[in-house]
Order: sequence, then structure tokens, then C-alpha cells
Amino acid sequence: MKKLVMIFSMAIISLIYPVRSYAITRYILSDGKVYYENLRNRSEIKGADIQTFKNLDYFYAKDKNNVYYYGEKLNGVDPVTFKILDYSYTKDKSFVYHYRDRLDGVDPLTFKILDHDYTKDKNNVYYKLEILPGADSASFKILNFSYAKDKNNVYYNGNKIENGDPATFKILDIDYTKDKNSVYYIGKKIDGANPADFKILDPSWYLFYK
Repeated sequence: MKKLVMIFSMAIISLIYPVRSYAITRYILSDGKVYYENLRNRSEIKGADIQTFKNLDYFYAKDKNNVYYYGEKLNGVDPVTFKILDYSYTKDKSFVYHYRDRLDGVDPLTFKILDHDYTKDKNNVYYKLEILPGADSASFKILNFSYAKDKNNVYYNGNKIENGDPATFKILDIDYTKDKNSVYYIGKKIDGANPADFKILDPSWYLFYK
């Protein structure tokens, strides 16, 4: 059973977090020049400083002057403070970046990745890069891959559950949840269901967070 759970979890993770083909992209130093190579071609990175050029992973690299992504210079990114956060987010002293895009207004000092969809900084919670209206950053937490909550509200896939009570909210399995007032199915209230006696007799085993 444990082996089956592990295999299923790995399958889900592979769907949520795309696998990057590390073997087919690379940075190369040759004949005093820097190149970026993929399956289609090898191209010179013109102007790269070979003495300070450093590979960060198969997609990112930097030298004393610039940061590079897929062999292309990222304009305005500070190479000294540049940091890779995960496969899609990076930051420097001034900004947070999503792939090539700069996320204006996001605080790099307090920025945190919560899961594949949710991030936050000291000011806001973000769902798929958009500010989650009314969410309290300080108390916001992930409950599982669909549900999250803060001190005021409960959220399902970035949508506030109307009248959800975060203090008593409980995940029963992957689909069903409840609080002191109501029972919910995939984020929607079940009319007439009594949370006091509502139970799942065979709860789904793949609860990723508790």
C-alpha cells in the first residue's frame, strides 16, 4: 500500500510540476566564447564575460554583468543578488520574476512560494500571479492542493468559500470538507447537510497536507 501511495503521489507531482528536459539544453564554453545549446541549434551568447560566466542550472546562467535564461539576456536583472527559487520563480534585490516576466509590486525580501498556485509577500497573497482580494498574508496557509485559509476566510482554488469558518474548517477527504456551520463538496455548500453528524466512512488516502 505504501508503495502504491508513493507511485500515485509521484504521478500527481509530475502533472503539477512539469518535468524539464535537462539532458537537451546546456551552456558551453569553447574557444573563448559562451554558447547555449538545445536540440535545434547552438548559439553564441554575444557579450557574455567568459571569465565570470557561471552556469546556475540548465536554463539559467550569469556573469558579472548579466543573467541569462535559455541563453538570452534578462534585461535589468541584478546578477549579484539573483536567486533561483524554483523552476518558475526567481528574484534579485529589487524584483521577483516569473520565468522572463518581472512581477511589479511584489516584495522580493518577503516573497514566498506556498505551492504551485499560491505565493505571498508581506502585503498580499497571490493565486496564479493575481492578488487574492482580502486575503491576510500573515495568517494565510495551505491546507491541501485545493484548499487554503487565513484568519478570516477559507478558499477553494483561489475562490473564497462564502460563510466558511476558518477556525473550525476541516478537510474530510479530497472532495468533502466541513466547518461548524456547513458541509462542502469541492468548495460548494451542500444544502441540508448537518456538519455535526456528517462523516466519510472511507476517506481518500491522498491528502497531501494536514
